[in-house]
Amino acid sequence: MQASVTEDASAFAPRRSHKRSRKSDEIVQAVIDICRNKGFSHITIKDIAKQVGMTRSLFYHYFPDKETLAQAMVDKSVNQVLARMEEWNRVRTPGDVKGALETVVHVARSIIADNSPLRQQMIHSGNGGLYTRFVDQVSKAIADYFCQTAVQDFARHHQDQLPIDHVREMLIVLISGFITLLRVQPDTSDETFIHMAAQTLHLEPYL
Repeated sequence: MQASVTEDASAFAPRRSHKRSRKSDEIVQAVIDICRNKGFSHITIKDIAKQVGMTRSLFYHYFPDKETLAQAMVDKSVNQVLARMEEWNRVRTPGDVKGALETVVHVARSIIADNSPLRQQMIHSGNGGLYTRFVDQVSKAIADYFCQTAVQDFARHHQDQLPIDHVREMLIVLISGFITLLRVQPDTSDETFIHMAAQTLHLEPYL
């Protein structure tokens, strides 16, 4: 009998975990919605609980504090960007340097144009700190993704001869710089960005 009880309890555990994950996602999305009109630093736990339809004490069951919630918001937005990168990686042509550079520009542009408050709107609604954290984290995530995919393909195609040192660091600087320039000068053409990237990474001969 005891074995049967243990099996039944374990069978229900994944279901509870899935339900908790869904509720956590719901809370994160609710805060993102609130951030459209109110800075994150001014949002209270009471605001969040009311939006989701729960008590404050139940909120703390999912997130111990606002800092943990802030990181969950950033993580969600970064994961959305990485999903776009994975889609690109599935259909890309290995060795296509120009195509890889175009992807960097398109992803950076979509980050700025996206209506999510974790993008451009974060600055205008008093969420500059959270926006900066997002840009920093997404720049590193995209750089890491490129290092694991396009950079390795480039090295294989060119006998492990990369044209620059400190590839990951250079990519982080490039991506975060693109995002900033697109924010302050959105009409900058894709071709301009591609040439800037090629010059920075010494890729002109491969275009």
